[in-house]
Amino acid sequence: ESKMSSIFEASLLISNVVRGNTIDQLKKFLANFKNEIYTEKGQTPSTFKVHFYSWQRAKEALSYIQYTPNPFSNCSLVRHQKEVGT
Repeated sequence: ESKMSSIFEASLLISNVVRGNTIDQLKKFLANFKNEIYTEKGQTPSTFKVHFYSWQRAKEALSYIQYTPNPFSNCSLVRHQKEVGT
């Protein structure tokens, strides 16, 4: 986890994904962010993780997921790095 937080600024944790939806479908859905993310399966088949190099792009992806119909809308945003100077 600490290694991840040194590389990525934020992650989206997606849960309760309906059976039949794959991580490849998630990657296609997030095609606008394809060079800015790293995706992985979670601990259960119904969970995925999407790691972002940029906090700002993670917030944009969260908004995109929340306002676009899709099977991945049950997600939360986790920030790994604190802002400098605050």
